[in-house]
This record gives sequence, structure tokens and C-alpha cells, in this order.
Amino acid sequence: MKTLIDLNGLRIEHNGEDSVLLLAEAPTEIAISDLISELNSLLPQTEEVGKSDHFSQQSLCNPLAGSSRITELG
Repeated sequence: MKTLIDLNGLRIEHNGEDSVLLLAEAPTEIAISDLISELNSLLPQTEEVGKSDHFSQQSLCNPLAGSSRITELG
């Protein structure tokens, strides 16, 4: 499964492994907390449940402007 996240001009591609591919056509400024939240959302669900719940609640309180997520099968 492949996940694509577009975050204010930065594209994060994740293939379900321990790394991500970061792509940007131009310099992009992103809040550190927003980037951390997006990256933590890609961790396997077997990670600490309390940690992922914290970031899910944080993202509900602080929606990311210009952010989108697409998950593709295969």
C-alpha cells in the first residue's frame, strides 16, 4: 500500500517501510509540529497506541492547511 501526502508543496511518499521519500519543486516551509504529526501517522499501528492517539487528537485541533492524503493499493 502506498500513501501520498501533499503538505504545502512538500510531497511525502510512503511505501509501508521504515523510510519516506520527500519531494518538493521549490523551498517549502512547514511547521515542525505539522511535519512530525504527518510522519507519525505513517508509523505502523503496532507502535504505541497512546502516542498515535495523541497525534490524532492534536491534528483534529490543528488542521493542516493545504494538506492532503491519498492511499493507493499496490
